[in-house]
Amino acid sequence: MIDGIDGLAGGVTFIAFLTFSALSSLSGNSTLLLLNLALAGAVLGFLKYNWAPSVLFMGDAGSLCLGFTLSFMAVALTQGESTLVKPIIALLVLAVPISDTIVVMTRRICNKKSPFKPDRTHLHHILVEHGFDGKTPVTIVLFLCVVFNCVGILGVVFHLPEPLLFALFVCYFIFNWNINYLVGKLVKISDVFQRKEKPQNCPMVVHSFFRRLKANRFFRGAVRYDVDLELVYHSTSSHPSKLHGKVINLSKTGFLAHIDGFGFVCKECAVEIFFPGEEEPQPVEMPVEHLWTSSEGETHYQGFRFLDLSEEQVGVLRGYLEGPMCQDSFRLKKTI
Repeated sequence: MIDGIDGLAGGVTFIAFLTFSALSSLSGNSTLLLLNLALAGAVLGFLKYNWAPSVLFMGDAGSLCLGFTLSFMAVALTQGESTLVKPIIALLVLAVPISDTIVVMTRRICNKKSPFKPDRTHLHHILVEHGFDGKTPVTIVLFLCVVFNCVGILGVVFHLPEPLLFALFVCYFIFNWNINYLVGKLVKISDVFQRKEKPQNCPMVVHSFFRRLKANRFFRGAVRYDVDLELVYHSTSSHPSKLHGKVINLSKTGFLAHIDGFGFVCKECAVEIFFPGEEEPQPVEMPVEHLWTSSEGETHYQGFRFLDLSEEQVGVLRGYLEGPMCQDSFRLKKTI
């Protein structure tokens, strides 16, 4: 169920297999040691093509097979009187995917939905919704996995008491349950500390967007205009269907958009922007890179950067930005 972003399920599995290999070695079980090392090598070979931007996807057959194998390893290593690996160690090794599954399914049941109906309440989805872009959500989740896996190994080596290890798992579970609230607070606190000036009557996400634009070399020096243009996002093969939205801030290098239902980050994609025409708006398709997604209440915002535009596309964009409508908007903003 954690297979929602490129490289995430494979990365979690790879770390777990390596940890089970170390635990097998400590227990003197050479068979499980070799088996876990072989599985870790197979997953690593797959990760080469599944890491963002991926060209291969494991699908249900791959994810279910890996989940079943990890479950088997957890049981095999913790059974028997002579084993050094206690059940709580296996729980820590798989703490991140187990907690994510329990939390997500419990929320669905509480909302009177099927626990197997997909939604966007997984840990990695929440990180993406709060503006963590690119590979950052995967890095954060894998870091958590490394921490708990290291604690599990240390628990075996130093014979740490089981109640203490279980308490650590419970603390993480509570953290995972409140992750949406906690991450939202951290993002807002970070914006407050990183922002020198706070304009009045403007959503926090817009401040965050402008701060990121200034920090990004592609947007330095770009004049931005408040606009209201219709937009259609052409989704990739991994995210079917088209999504409609609006461009609310535009420059020669990128734009800020509001697209409902858009919560993922794509490396390269295409959008159609409807520029004003003589009689009706004219759609112009443009290649873009999606940089980040953020939220303000129930409203979602996305930041995009233009990729290699043709001369015709550049001409349309420049003609609109240098036209009287945008120039008047920019002059009004300067006056205010």
